[in-house]
Amino acid sequence: MGEIDIQRIKLIETSYIPCGVFTFEDNRVVAIMVSRGFCDLYECTREYALDILNNHIYDNVHPDDVARLGDEALKFSTGVDDYNAIFRVNINGRYRIVHARGKHIYTEEGNRQSIIWYSDEGPYQDETRELFDQAFEYVLLDSRNNYVGGYDTLTGLPNMNYFFKIAGSARDRLIAEGKSPALLYFDFNGMKNYNLKYGFAEGDKLITNMAHILASHYSNINCSRFGGDRFAVVATEDGLEEELFEIFEECKSLNDSNSISVRVGIYKNTMGYVSVGTACDRAKMACDVNRDGVKSSFAYFNEDMLVESELRHYILENIDRAIDSGWLEVYYQPLVRAINGCVSDEEALVRWIDPVHGFMAPDSFIPVLEEAKMLHRLDLFVLESVLDRMKVLKKNNLHIVPCSINLSRYDFETCDMVEEIKRRVDDAGVDRDKITIEITEGAVGANVEYIKRQVDILNDLGFKVWMDDYGSGYSSPTVLQIVAFDTIKLDMMFMRQFENSEKSKLIVREIINLALSLGLDTVVEGVETKEQAEFLRNA
Repeated sequence: MGEIDIQRIKLIETSYIPCGVFTFEDNRVVAIMVSRGFCDLYECTREYALDILNNHIYDNVHPDDVARLGDEALKFSTGVDDYNAIFRVNINGRYRIVHARGKHIYTEEGNRQSIIWYSDEGPYQDETRELFDQAFEYVLLDSRNNYVGGYDTLTGLPNMNYFFKIAGSARDRLIAEGKSPALLYFDFNGMKNYNLKYGFAEGDKLITNMAHILASHYSNINCSRFGGDRFAVVATEDGLEEELFEIFEECKSLNDSNSISVRVGIYKNTMGYVSVGTACDRAKMACDVNRDGVKSSFAYFNEDMLVESELRHYILENIDRAIDSGWLEVYYQPLVRAINGCVSDEEALVRWIDPVHGFMAPDSFIPVLEEAKMLHRLDLFVLESVLDRMKVLKKNNLHIVPCSINLSRYDFETCDMVEEIKRRVDDAGVDRDKITIEITEGAVGANVEYIKRQVDILNDLGFKVWMDDYGSGYSSPTVLQIVAFDTIKLDMMFMRQFENSEKSKLIVREIINLALSLGLDTVVEGVETKEQAEFLRNA
């Protein structure tokens, strides 16, 4: 370091003007020196001031100013010439109004730095509120044309897009320091019910308080709010679990102890160096392992999850190829009438015969497609396959029995499924009463009124609609009153318990009688023995 540089540093550090010098590293602003005036303004030591500026810069800023201040800093770091921000900051228990201005400077080596100077505009009190609002509006108008959003407006943490930019660099710095980084994914348990019980204002307060806890442990710049009640953090494995237990304890007292538990998923860098986005996805997968937990907990992403993650990626990448290349095969399961033993209907079931993974059962790919809102592609493929088979049967003057296809509630949300079914069936020249639509009990329970409207339209068009898997969840006879199903299919778990449970037999008999009273037909899945068939015949 040259004599001139030493003199310049000394000049700045001893200045009574509140100011700081910053450099730009990895899409973030880093403080490298502060003046004596800055320390006097914030009533702190130089070391503490640098730690605050680099790790906890927004902890004491008024909550209403945090996101705006963060966005101004981000805009300045991207190359905008002037920094101009007015904000309120809590200094030793009282808010003061601070006006910050900044300019870029360049070293002899051509590196861009900046100097920001601060003006203390006095305490923020009721009598100064109007002046602050006027000054804020002036500064806001001055900066609107160059707005760059990188911070969450509720918590003041980096938002997801900005976090993806800065987290990779933070992770690399930890590796360079010889530390092992980890990506953490936080999610509250039961946030929806919390909002219903206490209101959205309390829910927002809980989220904001959680952000403060995370920032106090990991620093603002290493945390992000992804949206809702979900957060991501870059941390180090050193003391990780102990710190999480501390956070769990602190969470218990949030919102005057009207808090809820939190779950955490952890992706360790030792599992493989991947993009920040992929690390977040894997941490989320680990987080969701304890989705139904009532206590705060954490889980690590492991090898089994890695296999599942890779399979999930493979499925999403290859669903269209599987359809076009004939990897998906449709099988037909007959439905036999108990009264006469004749086949009355069929159900179309799809299996994935993959050149890489071999035979894949539905439960390995259907939930993946459903979560990604891509299941409609598969379900429409099944419908097309059923219609092609029916056209062949019709051409050869063979008897056609009705065939059912399964739909998810996401099918109705991702496309106009009713119109797609009607058009395809009519174009194939197949009578509409030959296609039966099955909707699972779970799909109905998620939004009864919405499903009711879809079922009414299908019935009006001449399609039969069945409720599938009745009894697999929290079955309510009320749903059978609201939604106009033609038939209910009892979940196969009843037959699995048939031999060892008299209660199961009683429940099946009562459900059948209830359906008959409502004018509904019934189908029971999983019938495999003569005794079961005889019981149903006499039920």
